[in-house]
Amino acid sequence: MAYDSSSLALFLFFFFISASLHLFLAAAAAASDAGAVEVAVIEDGYTVKTVIDGYKLGILPFAVMLRPGSSDLIILDSSGSAFYTVPFPVSKDSVVKKLSGTGNVGYADGEPETAEFSKPRSFAMDMSGNVYVADRNNNVIRKITDTGVSTIAGVHNKTGKDDGPVQNATFSNDFELVFVAEKCALLVSDHGNRLVRQIDLKADDCVRDSGSDHGVGSVTVWSVAVGVVVACIVGFVVGLVARPYIFSNTGRHRDAVFQQDMEALPNQSGEASSDTLLRHQKRSSLELTNSASARTLKQGDENQEGCDVVFPDCYGNGRLDTMIRTHIKRFAEVAEETTLIEGTLLDSSGLVKRRNDKL
Repeated sequence: MAYDSSSLALFLFFFFISASLHLFLAAAAAASDAGAVEVAVIEDGYTVKTVIDGYKLGILPFAVMLRPGSSDLIILDSSGSAFYTVPFPVSKDSVVKKLSGTGNVGYADGEPETAEFSKPRSFAMDMSGNVYVADRNNNVIRKITDTGVSTIAGVHNKTGKDDGPVQNATFSNDFELVFVAEKCALLVSDHGNRLVRQIDLKADDCVRDSGSDHGVGSVTVWSVAVGVVVACIVGFVVGLVARPYIFSNTGRHRDAVFQQDMEALPNQSGEASSDTLLRHQKRSSLELTNSASARTLKQGDENQEGCDVVFPDCYGNGRLDTMIRTHIKRFAEVAEETTLIEGTLLDSSGLVKRRNDKL
């Protein structure tokens, strides 16, 4: 009997101590909250309005993004394990379309409408509009395109922090994704492993899609390059087409001027036949050339004889000066004769041209 009384007294003692401690902590917390001062800075100029009502659309939006190069919003329904698209801005006539997912929890790649996810909570999009899903409950990263769903990293139901290709890389069951356009890569915030991982994407994934499948597109580098090439081709073709007209008119003008100049030259020989005239001019040219050569040699001999008789310093500076003056004089005479020959030939050409015109 004494034993039961002692046990009851001990129990009541500890109960009293515990209750007192609880009351003391509660009072301290209340005093702390009462002494705390809230500081808020309100900035004017912003307005909040509802653009998507999940109750009306029949979905539960968990995350939303605007698809690059498009006017569509991508909506993640985490609880429904599905992705939807809806035109933005949303109107009463807007139609919600399912992008991928059956609504069942699971893991299945393939066609967008038959693929299965396990309540993903994060996704990212590249410049081509492809969707990358952080399917953390399946420990994998998925990719959604217009043609299907595939796994690009991770091993199903295997946790870890191994790097490497798709069949070797592992993740925790808590991670998020961010797309970095400048690096053409995905950054993985692996919360469970306290790591930031990087996945390099393909070059095609980082080119903005301007196709009609994703709405209104934008001008890309490729479209500019094609425009430049087309402009060059058109300019080249126009140049080829216009060239005969330009150069034919120029050549015709020069021929007309040359013909007028040739017809203006006098016919001093009086020849009527073009063949006879050409033979005559050729023979005259040869005779003039031979005559000039003979005179040059004769003049040289005379200078040599005069030097030997008159000038005692013939083989010195005096003889050299005499020879230089003689050659300069002969060069001038030959130049005058050449000019006469060319004039005669031009006269012949004019006669031939006029004769052909008459014929």
